[in-house]
Amino acid sequence: MKHTITLLSFLTAMFCFTQATAQHSKKEKQTAYFGKALPVDRNGYTPCVNTEYDSYLDAKYPERQTIQEFENWMAAKIEERKNRFQLKTTNEVITIPVVIHIIHNGDPVGVDENITDEQAISQIQVLNEDFRKLAGTPGFNDHPDGADLEIEFCLAQRDPGGSPTTGIEHINLGQASWNSFEAIDGTLKAETQWDPERYLNIWVCKMGGEMEGVGGYAYFPQTSGLPGLAGSEGTAEIDGVVLAYYGIGSEDIYPEGTYSFGRDKGRSASHEFGHFFGLRHIWGDDNSCSATDYCDDTPPVVGLHFACSEADTCTEDNKVDMIENHMDYTLDECKNIFTNDQKERVMTVLENSPRRMSLANSNGCVAPENVEYDGSLFIEDIDTGCSQNFNTQLRLTNIGSETITQAVINYRIDNGDTQTYNWSGNLETNAFETITINELSASAGDHIFYADIISVNSITDNYGFNDAKQRSFAYAEGFVYDTETITLNLQNDAWGSEVTWVFKNSSGEILYSGGPYEDEEETMPPLITEVFEVESNECYTFTIKDEFGDGICCFSGNGYYSLITDDNTTLVTNGDYGFGDKVSFNKPVEMGINDYTLQGLSVYPNPVNDALYISSKLTGNASYTIYNNLGQIVANGNTSLNNNTGINTSGLSQGIYIIKINSDVKDKSFKFIKQ
Repeated sequence: MKHTITLLSFLTAMFCFTQATAQHSKKEKQTAYFGKALPVDRNGYTPCVNTEYDSYLDAKYPERQTIQEFENWMAAKIEERKNRFQLKTTNEVITIPVVIHIIHNGDPVGVDENITDEQAISQIQVLNEDFRKLAGTPGFNDHPDGADLEIEFCLAQRDPGGSPTTGIEHINLGQASWNSFEAIDGTLKAETQWDPERYLNIWVCKMGGEMEGVGGYAYFPQTSGLPGLAGSEGTAEIDGVVLAYYGIGSEDIYPEGTYSFGRDKGRSASHEFGHFFGLRHIWGDDNSCSATDYCDDTPPVVGLHFACSEADTCTEDNKVDMIENHMDYTLDECKNIFTNDQKERVMTVLENSPRRMSLANSNGCVAPENVEYDGSLFIEDIDTGCSQNFNTQLRLTNIGSETITQAVINYRIDNGDTQTYNWSGNLETNAFETITINELSASAGDHIFYADIISVNSITDNYGFNDAKQRSFAYAEGFVYDTETITLNLQNDAWGSEVTWVFKNSSGEILYSGGPYEDEEETMPPLITEVFEVESNECYTFTIKDEFGDGICCFSGNGYYSLITDDNTTLVTNGDYGFGDKVSFNKPVEMGINDYTLQGLSVYPNPVNDALYISSKLTGNASYTIYNNLGQIVANGNTSLNNNTGINTSGLSQGIYIIKINSDVKDKSFKFIKQ
């Protein structure tokens, strides 16, 4: 079944509509990031934010060349190209390898942003129809200025390591949506990009927060290593095209996909690929007839178009607006033209920009020789909880031609000791299995987990690109507190419909949950209070999420959440958490003094002024850790259990603390009061 993302069901019956003056209410938040109102169609859709992305990059990389510097360079190169003919002859088609990274947060294939391969494949067909002006397809036109760009695209058949690939990756980065250029450049692209000199990278994801409703954008070639300009070296690690998951592919080719009305024929990608190869919006990103896209055969226009109806915004010339040009904002079904002057710009970029020129010489579209044994590794998840011990899930895939029955995987955290995991099973070609590695440990802070396939079926795996993977993660020890209940106080902002939360135990069972809530347009909503009953010797995790990615404190009211123990101690409070916040709690075993003695351990005096003693009927060595009421470590050390050993607490402030004693035979926590 085709899924159409639309606000009004009757839009599916419409062919043309005029630009809407009323925006989706969430668009008011979008201006906080971009600094201006973005144009949206009636479906709440902003087709492209390439101009805004360029402005963001200009601010982040002030050494970048200016638009005018680039255009001066382009003008000279175009003129030089027109005076020679030997570099590019008619019918010499360039084929460019494409890799599509489908970014999701664990949804099954075909659900939400984790679109199917078939939807992605349909996009390649549309690109080839549009860039080749292919007869008998929606990409054909008989306009006198319409051009066959003589560029074709293929899904990559070999990955950067030389191993076979479909050219499509489904990657779980554990994040439902992406709300900023910073997050997409710094995390999404950084963790998934293939060599941009050999592959045109497409990232397909869900946009949220300030990016909600955005259709896509591309890395413009102005800083792609173009020679002869200062600051032209570019930033290779962010090069490529980003598309919203509902704006890729064609419902005409694959009706079962997920699409946005009016952006369901695959022309969002044709538009962004135009930017990738140096084309600008036909209105020159200005609202005047004097603005230019540097192509003489695209008539001057004032502003963008959403409607399919004929328009003439600059009457001093003798041509109507070229609303059917791929570099306008009209509906997908209206667009079918790249012009000859646009082709000239694209060819100039392809002949002079190293990361564009090298794509034409890439072997990514050439299938590798048959590979018998080749395993591919991906880090699916790193699951931290209350204790220092946690686990990670690896996905082992067989992309060779022979069945894999065993694999040796090395792994480590940061620069720690390398460990080995020996897997055995039965993986046929393209089959995969999720491997869980338990009992990992790390200190509180930021870390990197590394994993690498050493061999499959006792044969060294030679394709290092798909063998070695790494993933960043943050580890924070859970709060430790002795309480019967934890109370949630939740003060939503005006957008309660964005907020959901869950409270889980160590088995992942949802014990309590809430949201989404009602929106409040004029007043702040009432305070929400929930009480969670907690048991001894159990780990609990509270997770709160904001669908829009702007938290609850700062833009639409001073909201917050707090978690409070039964003695009215606030464990955590926050409201400025973006897409969400997550915190864990560990309630220790409750014991009376008789239980301590019976089990061989006790602590005294309690309350304590100076030295806290551990009394034990056991022998051996032990370590101890003291936590304050926020779960922060304030002291630790080693002791022995064969006599009374004093622990100096004189440096602690007055308050309630937990001491956790660890030994080979005991692992107990006790509450004490420091006077």
